[in-house]
Amino acid sequence: MTGATVFEGGCACGGIRYRTAARPQRSIFCHCSQCRKWNGAPAVVGAQFPTVEMQITGTPATYRSSESACRQFCPDCGGSLFYLNDTTPEFISVMVATLDNPELAPPTAHIFAAKGLSWCRIDDALPRHRAWLDSEEMP
Repeated sequence: MTGATVFEGGCACGGIRYRTAARPQRSIFCHCSQCRKWNGAPAVVGAQFPTVEMQITGTPATYRSSESACRQFCPDCGGSLFYLNDTTPEFISVMVATLDNPELAPPTAHIFAAKGLSWCRIDDALPRHRAWLDSEEMP
């Protein structure tokens, strides 16, 4: 695996660490209210990696945020780390800001852009989807 990019990161206190050599399937801005509240931010960027390729040290706490999704965080510092959706168990989404090098996973689109806060303008040329990636694009 010489020359392979390794994606590593963790929470603020270092109690939870993760690592994978798999490339993210996608990295996207999310503007939904659940992500905003969970991360305490106007938008969040999550990168989706194959679950079987992710190595996690430490034991994250789990919060069931909806009927089909869980969010995982450090039980010591409270750092938001992972998003898991029951409909796609083959993927785990990592909060990109928790990567040691977030530059490795730049976003390629926006989802739930219709739910974005009016005062938060992210001026980029990325596609903006009204809801999920397979939904209508917004102008």
